Amino acid sequence: MKHKSWKIGAAEAAGVALYIATFAFVVEKFRFFAGEPDPAPMAAMMIFLLAFSTSALICGLIIFGYPFSLFMDGKKQEAAGVVVWSAVFLAAISLIYVFAIIGI
Repeated sequence: MKHKSWKIGAAEAAGVALYIATFAFVVEKFRFFAGEPDPAPMAAMMIFLLAFSTSALICGLIIFGYPFSLFMDGKKQEAAGVVVWSAVFLAAISLIYVFAIIGI
């Protein structure tokens, strides 16, 4: 592998964080332009579940796409390393965000 596992993990975690930030921004702006009345409960549940499922698919592809390719090439340990580093960097990004929100 020509790139280090931690660098790939960091890039994948950054990609997921960027996707989440973009999604949150778009949803917030959509709510601003849509204004009041909220959608009916059934419509709100369907919108939420469709958005959640789509986000899970996109995040799964970002995190597991390259490691799956490594795994299929027989590089199981490297694939596992990339996934572990992705999880470490996602946790770090989450902590940084939480600490920024609460003002530490």
